Amino acid sequence: AAAAVIKAILHDEKAVLPCSTLLDGPYGQHGVYASVPAVLNRNGVADIIELKLTEAEQKEFDASCQTMIENFNLALTL
Repeated sequence: AAAAVIKAILHDEKAVLPCSTLLDGPYGQHGVYASVPAVLNRNGVADIIELKLTEAEQKEFDASCQTMIENFNLALTL
């Protein structure tokens, strides 16, 4: 997976790959890194592909992001 990401960036492929990236609006999330489909080019993440999630999927994604935020904040206190 890492090789595919590196290849997409080095060769400016504009490939769509799952990639952990900062969300600031997509999927209703702000200030959290999450793996989502993204277009990768020589500059890194060129665009985030926002999939249509069901209500249940969105709730699960929101819960996952909240857990990541809480764990990040906990790590800052250690």
